[in-house]
Amino acid sequence: MLKAARLARPVSLLLAFAMFAACNQDQPPGVANFTVTATPRQIDGQGRVSLLSVETRDAKGQPGTGVVTLTASAGTFSDGTTQTTLTLANGLAGIGYMCNANVDRNCATQIRIDASWGQLNYSLILSVANNQSSCKQSLHAVRRQGRRGQKARG
Repeated sequence: MLKAARLARPVSLLLAFAMFAACNQDQPPGVANFTVTATPRQIDGQGRVSLLSVETRDAKGQPGTGVVTLTASAGTFSDGTTQTTLTLANGLAGIGYMCNANVDRNCATQIRIDASWGQLNYSLILSVANNQSSCKQSLHAVRRQGRRGQKARG
């Protein structure tokens, strides 16, 4: 039993040393970071603009360089396109986005914005509020007021 205890001690120390060495090895290179955010994340489908912000970091944690490509499933970016390329400055880029249901019938419920930077891809979903019923109610109210005005004149 005393012999087993003496053997267990060096084995424990060896195991502890192996774990320490494994935990303190150089970590593999970092991972690049790429995010796209929208402010606000819900738009009204009547032309309200959302600001899309892109932030990139390379594997070393430095600001990303190059270009980011954005593609919208509906609506347009502030440059009037559905696909645009942004040049990164200090790892950042931004552009306005809007979706007007009166112009694009695909501006309903959700819009997907796909982004790519090098080999990384990111997707963002924007919600589109359905304001058609409130617009119709406003239109009916204007028509009723117009009819009343005509009757009063006649």
